Amino acid sequence: MNRRDERREKMAETIKVAVKDPGKKARLVEMENTYENLRKPIGDILDVINMPGEEDIDLWFDDSFLIKRLPVNVVTLERGEFHCGTLVVTGYDAETGKTVGLTESQAKRALGYLERNEAYGLDYQTALAYSEALSGERPERPRTRSTSP
Repeated sequence: MNRRDERREKMAETIKVAVKDPGKKARLVEMENTYENLRKPIGDILDVINMPGEEDIDLWFDDSFLIKRLPVNVVTLERGEFHCGTLVVTGYDAETGKTVGLTESQAKRALGYLERNEAYGLDYQTALAYSEALSGERPERPRTRSTSP
């Protein structure tokens, strides 16, 4: 590691995030706010959407979950979708467009959402049918943004 990398690493802000592994209860952890650290629990190809009903909370996931056959984790009934593999939930600052740590209020809402929408071992076909049936019509795609924290 060269000096520039050392300085960059020291400057990284530590943020509070929620991490949800398939079949497990979500937990709050602290991590440095870097793209590399965000990828560690999730995987190679990150995608991010806002958590349903929460413009200031982001849900990060591995967009290559179908290729990797990652297990279904959470069903987003409001959108007729499901998300697979490990998920990371962060705050989002609309003014700066940056990823930020979860506040206490955001953390409580995020943990509650993840618990209510646990997929409980559903396969892809069942998860999609379940989420679409409960969401009614297929809603519009949520706000997305660049995948850099």
